[in-house]
Amino acid sequence: MRRLGLCVIRMMLGCQNTIILFLLENGKVKCTGINIYGQLGNAINDDEKTPADIPNLTDVTQLAARQYHTCFLLKLVL
Repeated sequence: MRRLGLCVIRMMLGCQNTIILFLLENGKVKCTGINIYGQLGNAINDDEKTPADIPNLTDVTQLAARQYHTCFLLKLVL
């Protein structure tokens, strides 16, 4: 899937499909969905209708999403 500019290597749906996260090949994440509580992590509480960047998030290797939160596992760089 290259519609987001880079290849999507993983996609995660939150509870009841209210959140969608896209892990890109460069280790960055885009998000879309309901964002009432800021659960998308994009520094605002507005819903995202199209995939948006999550600022200051890089080197992501895994991701998880539920209805009210998101979680990211980052690559350890020593």
